[in-house]
Amino acid sequence: MVRAVNPWLPAERAQIDVGDALLSIDGHDLSRLGPRAATFLLRGPVGSTAEVVIESADKARRTLSLSRVAR
Repeated sequence: MVRAVNPWLPAERAQIDVGDALLSIDGHDLSRLGPRAATFLLRGPVGSTAEVVIESADKARRTLSLSRVAR
């Protein structure tokens, strides 16, 4: 589950909301992984992309390509 979305970063621009479920990152199923593993998978070189599958509260699924930025 998404617990927080930082302003001005790619997740906010992609309209990811608190409470949305992260299902996979770059093809890695997150159902058996914890938040630290998800954070690890989201990190990478600035400018590279992460393909993320999200399920919103209304059960709609979206596949997004998020550009990694410096924090």
